[in-house]
Order: sequence, then structure tokens, then C-alpha cells
Amino acid sequence: MQMSTQFRQKKENILLTISVNGVSRIAALTKEPSCPGMFLVSSGGPPLGNMVTMLGGMLAHPHVGIYPYRDGPAPCLLAVRAGGFTELGRLPPQLLEALRCLHVTHVDLFWVISDISAKSFAAARFLNIIHHPWCYPQAQPGRSYGAGRNWHVGVFMPGGGRSSTLVRSPVPKAVVRGNRMASPLPRTGVQGRRSPSPVLPASGGRSLSSNSTRPPGSRPGDTIAKEAGMNCLSPSSVFVHPGAHGELCCSPNNVRVSPGNAPLTDFWGACVEMKSPSVPADRPLRACVCLHWLVSDGSLSKMLSTMVDRAGSLADFLTAVPSSETTVQHSVVADASRVFLEEVDLESPVDCCRLNCF
Repeated sequence: MQMSTQFRQKKENILLTISVNGVSRIAALTKEPSCPGMFLVSSGGPPLGNMVTMLGGMLAHPHVGIYPYRDGPAPCLLAVRAGGFTELGRLPPQLLEALRCLHVTHVDLFWVISDISAKSFAAARFLNIIHHPWCYPQAQPGRSYGAGRNWHVGVFMPGGGRSSTLVRSPVPKAVVRGNRMASPLPRTGVQGRRSPSPVLPASGGRSLSSNSTRPPGSRPGDTIAKEAGMNCLSPSSVFVHPGAHGELCCSPNNVRVSPGNAPLTDFWGACVEMKSPSVPADRPLRACVCLHWLVSDGSLSKMLSTMVDRAGSLADFLTAVPSSETTVQHSVVADASRVFLEEVDLESPVDCCRLNCF
């Protein structure tokens, strides 16, 4: 009984210290109201659930989908946002180095778990990372965004895996034949780590129809479907433009990855603005970094969905995953814990307890 009382007192003291210091500890925050089977939590800005964009109702965080997004983004099981995150040393080394090369001092940090086990996503050989809702959260119908503006975008493997070790997939025939311009977005709001494989564009592979006018903000090379840059940040287009009836479309067909065959794929995505000469030199670059989990196994998706419903905080969820019967590897959970949790040792005369409370 005495040990239990000491533990509770030390835990309360730590949480009180965090509160007094004014440091936003995302893992200890109570999750936001959300739909069943979905977990939302955020700090450093408005609640994530309030950040609904006009881009098909997507929330203002990175998503994954299949260009031209006729089915919308993949369903989201969990979305975490830590705005103005400055502890960049927690990130994977290659990602940290790439951010430092661009003089990035803080990022909007995300963790997004996407369910790709059902519907059109289950059979997809490739997916696109959709940064548009984060890049242009205030986008309005009938207008274009991204003209004269470009971004540095890339995918980074946990542990610094090299792209030469990944299986590369050809561009599917539907892409080789050429697509129409992006369709309007619908009004919708492990065992075995698997690595995303970049998709190489075959000859003639297109992301925009050759019979249509290039949308404002596009680059000459945007007519070719492009893989995601692997373990590096490379110039990329991210633009929004009106469709045939004025609806908003996300283009081009780039930042493509091809998940492997394991139940869960995990990787990091990053998007950093390329500052315009007209922007004051002392204004920090906008940048976002996102840990993506792509869940392709239906049973695992259901288990994770149950866990997010039961979890009252991100710490609860991260504690539940490794102690459950899920097939998520310990190393995959450790990658998330390293960034989103801070370990605090609670010493006692007889035993040592550990409280995770980022």
C-alpha cells in the first residue's frame, strides 16, 4: 500500500511539473472527441478535429490515397499532431540531417495510422502521400493553390534503410495509359516491418492528361508519375486546382510508395516549403514530419480500432499495443515511442517503476 501511494504521488508530481512548465506533452493529453474507431489528439494549435479542410473534408494532416483520389483518402485510425515541435533530435538520423540541411528549426509533427485493408485500398499496388490538407488548410473552392510555390518532399525509412534494398514495382497499366486530371475529392470527411517501395514511372506514365491544360503551379515534369524520394528531400509540386466544375482537385501524381506484403508498413514522410524570395528571410520554414503506419491486415486493423476506442490518451494506446496480441513488432512500436514518449524513471527503495509521459 505504501509503495502504491509513493508511486501515485511521484506520478502526480511529474504531471504537475509538466503542467507548470507549460510544456505540451502530447502523450498525456486526453484524446479529442471523434468517431468510433478513430483517435485524435493534438497540441500547439486548435483541436485536430476542428481542422476540417475543403479538400473533401480531410483534416489538416498528411493522408494516403490512390491518385486521382476518387475514393478519398484511406480511413484514418489514429491522427496525432504536435504543432511547433522542436525536439528534432528524437527523429531518425537521416531525416534529422535532411531537415538541418534546409535549416528547419521546428516542425508540425504527426503520427497517422491508415487502414488500407478494405475496398480499393486493399488491392492497391501503390499509394500516394497526400500533403495537400496540411500545405493548404484554408483552400477554397474555385481557387488554385501552389502556383509559383514548391516543396521539398521525401520518405525516410526507420533505421535509415536504403532504397536499394526495396522491391521496386512498375507503374500500373492504368497509369501507363494516362489519367484524366485529378478527380474531385468526395465529400467525406507487425509481424514483419514492411518497407514502402518507390514506384518507378514507366515510359509514358502520366499524372496529368496530355489533352488537358496544366493546372497552375505545376512543373513541366509533373506530367510523369513519380515515386517518393527515398531517404532524402527533393523538390516536388503540391498544388490544388479547380476541376471541370470548379471543385477542388489535388495534384500531381507524385510521392508514390508501394507497400510490401507484411500486415503493417511504417515509414516517415516529410514536407518542407521552399521559401519564396518575397518571404522575409527571418520567417521560419513551414515543415511537417509524419510517422505513417499503413495497416493492410483486416484483423490487425480491427484490433487497433478497438484499442483506440479504449485508450484515453496516446500513452494508453502505446502501452496497449506491445502488451496485446497484435502482430506489430516491438521495433515498430519503439520507433513511435522514441519520438512521442519520454521515459521517466520513478525510483523506489524496493522496485523501479517507469512512467511514460511525453
